[in-house]
Amino acid sequence: MIEALVLVLFAARDTEGRGLDCLKVEAVGPGDYRGVHHSLKDGVFELRLVKSNDFRTWKPVVRLDSHAHQGTIRRVGSQWLLAWEKDGPNGNYMHVAAYASLADLEAARPAFLKDITRTLSPGAEGTPCFERIQFDGNWAKSRIQIRFHYYRNLDVDRQASGELVNFERWTCAPLPYINGPLESTYRGNIGDRDISDGYELMEAQLRKEDWASWRILGRNAGAAYRPIQIDTPGKSQSFANPNLTYLPFPDGSPGAVLTLFMPSQGNAINESGTLIIAIPATAMKQILKERRIRLAGPR
Repeated sequence: MIEALVLVLFAARDTEGRGLDCLKVEAVGPGDYRGVHHSLKDGVFELRLVKSNDFRTWKPVVRLDSHAHQGTIRRVGSQWLLAWEKDGPNGNYMHVAAYASLADLEAARPAFLKDITRTLSPGAEGTPCFERIQFDGNWAKSRIQIRFHYYRNLDVDRQASGELVNFERWTCAPLPYINGPLESTYRGNIGDRDISDGYELMEAQLRKEDWASWRILGRNAGAAYRPIQIDTPGKSQSFANPNLTYLPFPDGSPGAVLTLFMPSQGNAINESGTLIIAIPATAMKQILKERRIRLAGPR
């Protein structure tokens, strides 16, 4: 059991009752948090910004984009950087946006925008996360390294990495040293991931087109990926779209927020949707080291 547990919230929704699918959290400061997630409305995914002061209650702020999902967010000083996956007529692609201030972010008013043209797959490239950001106050003179997946041979998702230079030039390549060792076990997609404080979480699917077979893997930088066992009260078994952020808790102490998407397949009905876990940073690092998360239920 996680002794220092602060919050475990299954099937998380905002105050309008909309699911917080693939929520990624960032801190403005202690007790002041923003999150980016997607939600389905009239058959179309919307990327939305929400806010909270306790990780439990999330209030809508603004719709950031339509036909958009799988977003990630990073505060860079007083500015903000977002990336997400866009639906397109010929397949999905990535979009990156920078905002000069929190007010601009909450008004969905970007200062810099970039559509990332697909180069590795004719079908889809998406689920971005930030690996490294070099920024000195001018996004026109920045380097942004992004991990993402590409739909290899229109068959399965695989890992790749790219760099956006000065919000203009994009170069990328597959990551065979990551994909190769996993493919004998995970024969479906190897997709979304997040990197925080030197630790990486990633989703991988045991069988193609089997939503009940999503699993979470973890590793420290450079180490091998290892499965993370997650025990829930309802004995759910399928977990995807990991997002991990280390941030200050409302009292200023070091904390961590882990979110996972739990598909309806393979999971308890009352646990499906977005799972939010908020615990002290030291406790999060310990359970990731042990590669087992035991959840007693909502708190």
